[in-house]
Amino acid sequence: DRYGEVLGQTGPIPSRSRAAIGGDGYGVVTTGWSRLDPAEHPYVRGFGPDLSPQPQLETNSRTGQTMEYEYWSGYEQLISLPDGNLVSLDRATPTMQFAVSRMGRDGSLDPDFGAEGRIVIEEEQFGSAVSLLPGPGSSALLVGPDYRSRRSVTMLRIAPDGSRSSSELKGFKRFYFSDATVAKDDILVAGSVDLRPDPPKPSHQSFRVARYGLDGSLDRSFGRGGFADVYLGFPIGPDVISRDRRGRILVAGWRCGRLPVCRPAEGSKALVSLVRLKRNGKPDRSFGNGGKVKLRSTSRKGIQGMRVLNDGRIVLWFFPACARTCARSQQMLMLRSDGRPDRRVGRDGIWKFKAGTGVAITNVTPAGRNGMLVAGTSRICDADPQFSVSRLGPAGRRDRSFGGGDGVLMAPGSTDRFGAIASSSARQDADTITFAGLSFLRGDEGGVVQSSGLARLNLTAGDKGNVDRKCGR
Repeated sequence: DRYGEVLGQTGPIPSRSRAAIGGDGYGVVTTGWSRLDPAEHPYVRGFGPDLSPQPQLETNSRTGQTMEYEYWSGYEQLISLPDGNLVSLDRATPTMQFAVSRMGRDGSLDPDFGAEGRIVIEEEQFGSAVSLLPGPGSSALLVGPDYRSRRSVTMLRIAPDGSRSSSELKGFKRFYFSDATVAKDDILVAGSVDLRPDPPKPSHQSFRVARYGLDGSLDRSFGRGGFADVYLGFPIGPDVISRDRRGRILVAGWRCGRLPVCRPAEGSKALVSLVRLKRNGKPDRSFGNGGKVKLRSTSRKGIQGMRVLNDGRIVLWFFPACARTCARSQQMLMLRSDGRPDRRVGRDGIWKFKAGTGVAITNVTPAGRNGMLVAGTSRICDADPQFSVSRLGPAGRRDRSFGGGDGVLMAPGSTDRFGAIASSSARQDADTITFAGLSFLRGDEGGVVQSSGLARLNLTAGDKGNVDRKCGR
């Protein structure tokens, strides 16, 4: 066919699948056993020369029925457990099906977990928003909206052997899930809720945070009967939740009227709102105005992530204007611990992170007393993108003693035809960072072989790449 000859199929993705450059030189096919049903569904997947995935076709060996699915995202979320093992979450859209994989410290699949290291949640149990969190011991937790049973929020506990049990997180009505985080023996869930009875429209949308035990029971000592509701005076819902070293809870949201993408050139302006709660769920009135902060933002898209640094400052980063590494920079915002913009960074705390000719951030983690590590993907000139991590100082500038003298450490490409795009990252220890994402290898005529996998970088190493060099030289 138009993607070339299929060479064979030998096992579950990604460990024993095969791929071949298409005969026309402008596409690729991969074959293997579907993650949706490794026992019954051989599949053929095609990719064009621009790395765009073609629809995945699967044939049921029992019925002969051919089904079409979107491709899997490639380790959309990756977390490190307290024992150093890794757990990843993969997703097939729009079917809302998930695959959870468990790996050892060296990245190898755990054969005692599910079927050859992975389990598939085949039901449409969770919606588009779901959080993967470390659980007690060496378990993992999935928290998100449950559309199948029409319950608002469900927590799924996944044991080290792959066995599962779920709990309904009670107490929400008309609740819109946003994010969740773990705090020792508790789960904090953030979302939005309309406080009016039977509202015709969500004009009184408010932040809501709830705290649950690891068994799914509501902690009624938190806030008011287990909930902390904060109305900011206008309809807005939270995007992310985080905690600082003192256990205080931060929730942040972004809004640009009714627009999903802001258009500053046309006069639309975004608004960023933050709320800080004490450990008991009461507003922290030392933060902003009575525990609330409202700021104008020039970002075109919403909040991608938030982290509290070791010195108490708060950093937020926003989704880039386009996917992969086509964006030349990505906007970030730095706030002081009291909620005011840190004017030592950029312009009123707002600055653009740049590393090469293209950048895409996946995660930010604290580094040292007042710095941070920015992990993601970078591109230098016309070369293929690579996993990268940058170390930034207190003013948001790259620390040039890190990496190859440019403040950036990039994964080495084995050839000029090899590239990698990060989907997520995790810290297994203080000296390394582990990336998960998609890698690809180009053929002579532009065809592409693509697969998902992991890579771990040593943070004390150097490299020869320079993201600041001028292209064409």
